[in-house]
Amino acid sequence: MGVVAADRPRAIGQRNRRIVVVVVVVSAIVASVAGLTEGRDTAGVRPVLAADQDGTTDRDLRRVADAVLDAAVDLHRQVGPANTNLVLSPDSVATALAMTYAGARGSTALQIAKVMHLTLPPAALSAVMAALSGRLTAANDGRDLGGGIRAALVTVANSVWGDADSVFRADFVELLAQRYGAAFGSLAFRGDPETARRTINTWIAERTLGLGGEMVGPDLVDADTRLVLVSAASMKAGWAAPFPLGATSDAPFHPASGPPIPVPTMVRTQEAGYAEGRDYQAVELPYASTSPRPISMIAIRPRRTSLSDFEKGLDGGRARRILDAVDAGEPADVHVRLPRFKIQTSAALGPVLRSLGMRAAFDPYRADLSGMSNDERLFVGGIMHKADISVDENGTVATAATAVAVQSVVGRPALRSVTVSFDVPFLFLVVDRLSGMPLFIGRVADPRG
Repeated sequence: MGVVAADRPRAIGQRNRRIVVVVVVVSAIVASVAGLTEGRDTAGVRPVLAADQDGTTDRDLRRVADAVLDAAVDLHRQVGPANTNLVLSPDSVATALAMTYAGARGSTALQIAKVMHLTLPPAALSAVMAALSGRLTAANDGRDLGGGIRAALVTVANSVWGDADSVFRADFVELLAQRYGAAFGSLAFRGDPETARRTINTWIAERTLGLGGEMVGPDLVDADTRLVLVSAASMKAGWAAPFPLGATSDAPFHPASGPPIPVPTMVRTQEAGYAEGRDYQAVELPYASTSPRPISMIAIRPRRTSLSDFEKGLDGGRARRILDAVDAGEPADVHVRLPRFKIQTSAALGPVLRSLGMRAAFDPYRADLSGMSNDERLFVGGIMHKADISVDENGTVATAATAVAVQSVVGRPALRSVTVSFDVPFLFLVVDRLSGMPLFIGRVADPRG
């Protein structure tokens, strides 16, 4: 890898992330939201004091977590058709986009920030992401809690893969390493893209409990690829109060259409956080943890309405109000009937992100990723996201990965062929494109004068 000289940010933080998983399983929205806890030094986890000493406050952490939730609900409503199973990791997507944001400039950066609901510049964002990740992984390290129970284990890993014959900015590569824990790997994208794809897919599988299938395919990575930014995560978490195995039996599940279907349904009664509104019930199902605010699954059941209609009125603000209502409500003795489920989603996020307003990054003519490289014009060729989740009586296993492929503008991109015939009355403007000053405006109703 070649790099150019550049100012380098101070080194702080490691493995920077906070997990928020959003699931739709036909008739319930399930959110797993990490609580904020004080970070501490544990085996294999660097303490987050350095990030905190950078001026990061709990308010900063909450602002970014809220922004990720806002973006999560936006994605949730856009990915896939309604009334189908869906699982996404907003944290994985946000981290991959944050790493991309670090190399974006101008309107490209502004659009990424807007889609992510961010107000922080890249350097400040990276410090907050470091602190969020450090606190999350420190509090969920899989330690033995006694009585055969282990705390939730959350692992996160980021990486950046660069073309061996390309030159990248030193400050960009270092920022990803220092703040996002993203080790740099050099691959021969130009000469052997197939081997490059296999290497990245193997790295992802090793860090996501073998997330199935080919994550990075030839439609995402080819000989024109210059960088691939990857964010991967896994969570293995037992319930704080497991569901009794002997209580599980087939019970009817009522899909959006068609007759009820029998599915294995887990049952338990316990004191739990609970909230309800005119069109929903929400219950908190915490996982085993050493944190006073553990990772929890918040299961939300629409009532007096369908899931699709409920989702139409759902945005980040309403999701936050539901979570706050669960926090503020009095615990209840809740009889929970929850189906076992196992679902996987694989989604190309480019079209969705473009529809949400992140258009410049994907446009070879408009993309400004000059913060990644001074030597080549780059643009985002595609973004792939994959996630899966399995929920049973013992707890939850969930994994996710997001890959952003950055391409080189090789030559002049092929232009579409169009014909415009001004054979009807038309409007015209003469404009100074540098200043935007209009010099003339008029219409042609009859070219004969």
